[in-house]
Amino acid sequence: MNVLDQRKRIGNCGEQFATDELTSIGYHLIARNWRDRSGELDVVVCSSIESLIIFVEVRTRVFHGQRSQHPLASNEEMLGWALESVDAKKQRQIRQLAKRFLHAHPAFLSYNVRFDVIAVLIDSELRQLIALNRVESAF
Repeated sequence: MNVLDQRKRIGNCGEQFATDELTSIGYHLIARNWRDRSGELDVVVCSSIESLIIFVEVRTRVFHGQRSQHPLASNEEMLGWALESVDAKKQRQIRQLAKRFLHAHPAFLSYNVRFDVIAVLIDSELRQLIALNRVESAF
């Protein structure tokens, strides 16, 4: 398997864990891997009760070993690498994609918009979630 395929598998695994978490706390999945010419939105969920649509950027890392041995084992460190990896350029791209998504899905135009980042740490087999942390209103 080439590196690009492996990165896609890791990303899909992290996005599935993130989606599972979000739906378990009551959000409704609208889209995963929504694409247009300028990029991709990882996960889009909504709460019709709150009239809220959330565009979620998922950052996934793989670890070979025990969580307690991982350098990102603490929540603060884990959130740090996830937030740092979503730089200003990536934030602009996600905002532009969100605008395009909303124009393609006008039913959500009246909703409030939020941008979250979810950090996911998974085992080397891509089967087990080691840690998941969500930053609401990350940018």
